[in-house]
Amino acid sequence: MSFARETKEELAHIIPQKSCCQRAELGAYIKMLGDLGISNKKLKLSLKTPLSFLARKILILLKNNGFKTKTLVQDHGRLSQKNFYYIEVEEHVDELLKEYGFIDEKGNLSNRINENYIKNDCCRRSFLRGVFLAGGSLNDPAGDYHLELNLPDEAFARQVSKVLQKYHFTFRLLKRKTAPFLYLKDAEQILSFLSLIGAHQSLLKFENVRVVKEVRNQVNRLVNCETANIKKAVKTAVKQIKDIEYIAEKIGLDNLEPALKEIALLRLDNPDLSLKELGSLLNPPLTKSGVNHRFRKLELIAEKIRNGALG
Repeated sequence: MSFARETKEELAHIIPQKSCCQRAELGAYIKMLGDLGISNKKLKLSLKTPLSFLARKILILLKNNGFKTKTLVQDHGRLSQKNFYYIEVEEHVDELLKEYGFIDEKGNLSNRINENYIKNDCCRRSFLRGVFLAGGSLNDPAGDYHLELNLPDEAFARQVSKVLQKYHFTFRLLKRKTAPFLYLKDAEQILSFLSLIGAHQSLLKFENVRVVKEVRNQVNRLVNCETANIKKAVKTAVKQIKDIEYIAEKIGLDNLEPALKEIALLRLDNPDLSLKELGSLLNPPLTKSGVNHRFRKLELIAEKIRNGALG
């Protein structure tokens, strides 16, 4: 089961205690999943979802708020391997739509829910829960962090975005072909959103996976950094040894000043030691910077010999 489906299944078991919150969440489903038609000269409203647990929740919310319904299951066969659940509201559809603001006083369709349903904090949380259940997606936190809300039209997308801004989320609004969607890629904000809509078990799982992932990434960064440092140190040591051997062959190490001869012989005897470790073997000990300064002098002598300026 995908992480998004697990999260939705958890949220589907949350039935708000307050009637106002139930109706706020129901409004999200009507807008996101609803389809209007006419039967026997009366408005017909059906809500379609492939999720059985969401269909059950919508039925409960409709029943709790006094709406008579029936459920149809449409089997799309083996090719799609998916059933769709159709929930039909049989009575008072026009009253329901007017109440939610989806039909105005003149009978025109509206793309926004009545603001009265989302004026309270508890109702806004339920509303956003409904938006996520109806059109949300969430990547497994083991991969890229990505939460998305797919919305039916721009007017409703702007209304949802306005609600989200009240909680200081930084969702970005984009279009995929003609369909708008809001998305988050910040792990902290995704966790905050899950907390806001009540997905506490999913939040804990997300956080646990994120912590393990970040520790692993930190370890990998440290290992990569250490590996890079070792490679750099080895490359530097090889270059130093080549310069020392070249100087020994052309002019002899005895012709070097004592301090340079001392560090040259020490490097030949200890090709795998760092500059700091080499410095600790000198008497008196020398800092890493001091050892590096001596090797720079040896490098310059080797360059002069190669260029014919010394020999």
